[in-house]
Amino acid sequence: MRYYGLQKRSAPFRTGFALPLMMLMAAVTAELPAQHYGTLLPVREHGRYGFIDENGKVVIPPRFFWAGEFQEGRALVFDCGKYGFIDESGAVVIATKFDAAGEFAGNGLAPVQLGDKWGFVNRSGELAVPAKFDRALDFSGEGLAGVEVGGKWGYITADGTFAISPRYYSFQSFAEGLGAVQVQEGEGGAWGFVDHSGKMIIAPRFEGATQFSEGLAGAKLRGKWGYIDRGGKVVIEPRFDLPVANFSEGLALVSVDWKFGYIDHKGIMAIEPRFNVANSFSNGSAHVAIDDQAGFIDHKGKWVLRFPLGRDLNFFQNGFMALNEVKNGATGDQWWYMRPDGKIIWQASVAEEPALEMFHIGASASEHEREIRESCVLR
Repeated sequence: MRYYGLQKRSAPFRTGFALPLMMLMAAVTAELPAQHYGTLLPVREHGRYGFIDENGKVVIPPRFFWAGEFQEGRALVFDCGKYGFIDESGAVVIATKFDAAGEFAGNGLAPVQLGDKWGFVNRSGELAVPAKFDRALDFSGEGLAGVEVGGKWGYITADGTFAISPRYYSFQSFAEGLGAVQVQEGEGGAWGFVDHSGKMIIAPRFEGATQFSEGLAGAKLRGKWGYIDRGGKVVIEPRFDLPVANFSEGLALVSVDWKFGYIDHKGIMAIEPRFNVANSFSNGSAHVAIDDQAGFIDHKGKWVLRFPLGRDLNFFQNGFMALNEVKNGATGDQWWYMRPDGKIIWQASVAEEPALEMFHIGASASEHEREIRESCVLR
């Protein structure tokens, strides 16, 4: 999940490369059937954020200092130094009064910060769970949200009561009925798995752990990552240096000697590690990059779409892409949104590219404060 505040933000959603526009368009030749994507995309004009629809029509005029993506019919916005939420008409339905906030990602609730405490608001903006936690994440984990009290993490239900009291040093959101929890402090401190009642189902003996997916969870032993089953048995021997990904469509992304490939449920390398950049499978394909090419591969590792590699290609929800044109090895002065069927729906200056990072990296606190002041003055 992502949550935003002046001190803590997520990494931007760029994948680290791009391509010349005309080369990409030449590569996208398949004629896809007409479809409705149902997506509102953030755009930026004159330093303000708004939204366009799947055809590039402006449906929410740019007027916010910053805006995130829509989740559950609400988008997080920032104005005059505070966070609030808008609906898909652009109306501010939850006033900008929070010091930090997360997205709506389950149970119709979003975490928000008031002063130095966190609580949860519903889609109407009512404080459904009082702000009493030191930190809070969303309800994406099977109806439970992780919250921190006094340096320990536990899980609450939608009414704010503890399903599992705060007693863990770190945790993963629940998936497939189990949640990974760290019971010993510090890097490499023991991890195990609990059920929704807090009962320890898999004893804490791992140096790291990930969520369960397709019946398996990543686990770290003796400095290496592998996979365990729901009984805690190691089924794929730990041999990977980097944390392993969740299984998706029968395959999991792993790294060997700093190259990415994919294994099956038996740990057999189904697609040899040869990619510099890779993502998990979704809708039958995975987005990868290797040497001077990028595109999508199928479950056998064969290219289904390939194009010359540039510098800056971003992937958005529902398959929409944003790309910068590359000229003579340098980023050009234009960027575009491209629909999954290859149609360009928006073009703007690179300086107006929207991002999840509200402020440019490396800016000082005084620069942030000045930008916030101007966000009110210039409205």
